[in-house]
Amino acid sequence: MGISGEPFAASFSPFGFLPLLLKGFEPPKEPFDPNGEWALTYRLFVVGVIAEKYRQWGCVPSGTLQVKRAPMRDGTFILQVNLVSNQSIEHHGRGIDRIEAEVTHRNDSWASILSWRRVSWLLTQKRQLVTAEVLGIDAEDLELGIKLEMSGRVENGQIVLKIGSRERKIKAPSPLTCDWALIDVVQRMAQRGDKRLNFAVLEELEFLRKNQRLVLREPMEIEVDGRKFRWHRIEQFGDGVLPWTYCLDEHHRLILAFSAMRAIVLA
Repeated sequence: MGISGEPFAASFSPFGFLPLLLKGFEPPKEPFDPNGEWALTYRLFVVGVIAEKYRQWGCVPSGTLQVKRAPMRDGTFILQVNLVSNQSIEHHGRGIDRIEAEVTHRNDSWASILSWRRVSWLLTQKRQLVTAEVLGIDAEDLELGIKLEMSGRVENGQIVLKIGSRERKIKAPSPLTCDWALIDVVQRMAQRGDKRLNFAVLEELEFLRKNQRLVLREPMEIEVDGRKFRWHRIEQFGDGVLPWTYCLDEHHRLILAFSAMRAIVLA
């Protein structure tokens, strides 16, 4: 039963966290070209039912994500990614608090990845590098504990990952993109009006997720504090990932994306 005594299904919306995420949100008014040069910054949240007794939604800030797109003269484009997450909130994380990456993509419908560099750090809650004393390890092991540099490329039908002197090869599905590039993919997909895309994802440029698909749905409408929003809506399904919903404005700019436990909102 809900708070008012009504049945749970009638009183509890699976999207009840959206008004919390969008409270005070001011949509951008300037034009936007998904195919051009752009920079977008998102606030990250962990979402969920935080008061089980009363079935109340909660949204906890968990970091920021910045993505910059730069078209190249050779017809490719580069995405620069800067991610900072709050490891103390996302207990399921892998111990990475900050990631910087530069990825070269083919300018096709899937933003197929060609090559990349990624650096990740473990930080303290004050966003400082962890020390050997904090980790409780010997100083010579500190570098392995707080910083990891990786590079990769796709060639001859293989994903080639290089970490230090170690190299690992994985058979590459095609088409193949990365999770951060889905911001670019859904924006251009909405602009073209494509109904469906099938692909694979290299999550965080390291973990392969096969059999992904994006499907264009009916627009989403939501009202927050008397303001009505209507957005293009694209949904993602696939192996090894929770379903995601992407919401885009009339300029095909990604405003909001959410899954069962996580959400990003344009800052």
